[in-house]
Amino acid sequence: MSLSLNRSDLIQVGATNNNCLTLIKEAAFHLEKGEQNDDEDIVIDNKSKEEKRKKDEKKKDEKNKRNKLLVTDKVVIGSQDGTLTVIEKKKNSIAILSKSLPGPPITSVKLGGTTATHDRIFFSADNFIRGFFKKGKQFFGFETNFTDAIQCMFIYGLELLVSSNNVLTHYHDTQEVNSYICGEPITDIICLPKKEGSWVGGRQLTPVIACEDKKIKVLCAGQLIYLIKINDVPTILRLYMNDGGYNKEKVLYGTRNGTIGLLWLPENDYTLLWEINTTSTSQITSFCFYNLFGGSYPDLILGKDDGMIEMYTLDADTINLRQLYATNETITGIVCGRVNNQNYDEIIVSTYTGWIFSLSTEPVAGETGGNLPHVPQMDIRIEELEKEVKILEESVVEHRQKFEFANPADDESDIYAYELEVNDKLILNNELASYTFTIELIIPIEFYVIQTTLDLMLIDVDKNQSILSITEPERFPEEGNKLVAFYRCQPNTKKIQFCVNTFEGCHGDIKVYIAPSRIPRTIQVSDFI
Repeated sequence: MSLSLNRSDLIQVGATNNNCLTLIKEAAFHLEKGEQNDDEDIVIDNKSKEEKRKKDEKKKDEKNKRNKLLVTDKVVIGSQDGTLTVIEKKKNSIAILSKSLPGPPITSVKLGGTTATHDRIFFSADNFIRGFFKKGKQFFGFETNFTDAIQCMFIYGLELLVSSNNVLTHYHDTQEVNSYICGEPITDIICLPKKEGSWVGGRQLTPVIACEDKKIKVLCAGQLIYLIKINDVPTILRLYMNDGGYNKEKVLYGTRNGTIGLLWLPENDYTLLWEINTTSTSQITSFCFYNLFGGSYPDLILGKDDGMIEMYTLDADTINLRQLYATNETITGIVCGRVNNQNYDEIIVSTYTGWIFSLSTEPVAGETGGNLPHVPQMDIRIEELEKEVKILEESVVEHRQKFEFANPADDESDIYAYELEVNDKLILNNELASYTFTIELIIPIEFYVIQTTLDLMLIDVDKNQSILSITEPERFPEEGNKLVAFYRCQPNTKKIQFCVNTFEGCHGDIKVYIAPSRIPRTIQVSDFI
């Protein structure tokens, strides 16, 4: 039986990278409330016993009321503009609990703390690692010795694993322990849980890294133990069922061509338990284990570069596809929990354009023939949204008037527009024997032009609904172009995709001119050599 998933947008932040979405579970907050007592000191005075008793009862009632309201999870998201945002559900709307100041692009967001309470937020930006409480107070700051930006990060208690493009460094309580230089770029890192004093024997900290040379490497004390060769570039690693399985040694990986596989990584050698192809050859960008379908094991929910969300059920060491959900944006992160309603599970998704939305199993009014006790008051929410839209429209008119006043039509001075971040990719499609181009912006694209000095043939793509117009290259022989193609996009198109076939032995350049739908009119160029 498939789940009925209802989408609701939570918030929009700046453009996001992979591994920048996480969820703070409610259990950690309840424990934090119990330990810290909400940072309130109990004041003992010399008043009468009756007044003191009433005061204590009032405090107890307020605390119980807060605990009853504090039952939903908190969403943490880092964006490319350097801001870390924490949101939560308050009453009938989503509220921002904290938001950091802008800075360098955030490349990774992880949770740390004690074993029982993973409620401390750590993120990497440039070559710095910072830690924040959920309410926005910074408690940790650490500068690594990397000369380039941190790409991946993993936290295990006091152990910190960070990697730049080619170097993995292990820190213990901010003191460097060892490092490992990799010949190929590192795409992701994790660490197998320690097994000290258990019946299966002790094992030191075991980092596992994924590399662009189609290999997964297992390390110990900064030395390579063994490596695993797979069929394509691994892009993501996760502990199987969140803890490594029953033996704490299983790792799930996803690849650039849409393959997932399960590895068993004992101390001396490895075993590939299974490897399957997903529904498409698009890159896998995120994993999440969560019991959505009520089985005996957590289910696997994965997000892909083409916007597809796939849900699998697990049974020991077997996997079966259960359900699909399609979006039109690049997915950068997936987590599961209960954000909007404590009684219904949700899939929280982040996209490249900055949208954070929820796929909730909560039924909407009318699906069951009546009003449900936990369904929010939609009329109040609609009224609030209408007010927000009206405020935004007034703000747009005000800023447009300021812009026209500062830049009159007869003014010959230059007008500058900020450059947009372009998410462009060129991938070889083995099945179709062609190249797939993917370009995405955070704002709608009005049109784009393909210019090339290479003999190639355009291939129709089902997802590309743009209107094509081709200019004959013979009209401008001095330019040396072999093809000039103009695509006019449909309204609100933020992501475009097209495929080309090349002829063997030919070489040349391909340029894509992208025109975002904004004023003043600008053009951005993506070069593919």
